[in-house]
Amino acid sequence: MNSETFGYALIIALLLGVAGYFAWKQVATLRGLRAVAEPLGDEQIYLRKQAVRRLIGCGLMTLLAGMMIASYFAGLEAWGTALENAAAAPGEKLENRELDQQRRSFLSFYASFYIGVLLIVLLLLFIAALDFWAIQRYHLSQYRRIQAERKELVQEQAARFRHQRNGQH
Repeated sequence: MNSETFGYALIIALLLGVAGYFAWKQVATLRGLRAVAEPLGDEQIYLRKQAVRRLIGCGLMTLLAGMMIASYFAGLEAWGTALENAAAAPGEKLENRELDQQRRSFLSFYASFYIGVLLIVLLLLFIAALDFWAIQRYHLSQYRRIQAERKELVQEQAARFRHQRNGQH
């Protein structure tokens, strides 16, 4: 096993391992939420949406790993290198060569395939950013709720203290 194969296998194993672990955790979260008999509160709705976002991310990671597996077994890199070496004359640039139909179709597929990979990575990053933003928004709303409750409690205690003080005089 050469280092390139080991690198592919390691990245694929990491992607599938992380996707599997987080999918398992999110499914457990959704099952726990389903077991709640009372109407869902803010926290349960937040957790459900978070689990769905993360499951989408897990699906994208699995799709990315599948595309990497397909790329490796189809030998896209080897085909691309072989076609480039066969078509290249010393000192001649790739843009200046006349490519036959097989090379053109391969390059079109190759470009489309890796554009797809990049789009999946972009979607994965978007989902992660969306999850981060939702976490920040939820925690800010919870912080404001706690601050409002604290302020209300302090006002109640101050009113009670004033009432007790006025009753003694």
